[in-house]
Amino acid sequence: MEENKTFIGWEDGLAVFILLMGTVLQLIPGVTNSWSNVGIELIGISITVLIIENVNQARSINEEKKRLILQMGSPNSSFAREAVRQLREREWLEDGSASWANLSGADLSGASLRYAELSGALLLDANLRGTDLWGADLSEADLRVADLSGANLVDANLSRADLRGTNLNGAKYSKGGTKWPDDFDPKAAGA
Repeated sequence: MEENKTFIGWEDGLAVFILLMGTVLQLIPGVTNSWSNVGIELIGISITVLIIENVNQARSINEEKKRLILQMGSPNSSFAREAVRQLREREWLEDGSASWANLSGADLSGASLRYAELSGALLLDANLRGTDLWGADLSEADLRVADLSGANLVDANLSRADLRGTNLNGAKYSKGGTKWPDDFDPKAAGA
């Protein structure tokens, strides 16, 4: 995961150099106060540059997350599954980034959404046929008219989910592990 790698770029090296020079200038006997002040100013500038760089990097990461979640909601199955792959690779599928996302009409058929955090997601008319949702959190998700036929719902959390009109034919679930909405009968719904 590229964004987690730690290495020193030229900007970081320059900041360290400026910091050291500012400190050295302050320690040299006979250096006037103006040179000492230059050292302090250089330290302040380098810290400001590092803060701005970190803010820009965080903004870029958030924009990438939003782009991939939007792509995940695509009606094009390969396009949506590629977004899922990239989200999983960056560990953003499990960290809650896709909670409450609008994935209406998404074609996620056959995708691996194991342990995905999709609580509150809007999955109206989504194609989740044959999708692996083992351990996924779909609590409070709106799955009205979604196709979950043949999906793996073992240990999935569907508590407080709206399953009206959802196709659950052939969906797999675990009696003790899968959490359903109150008063919902998975067998009667075809699971």
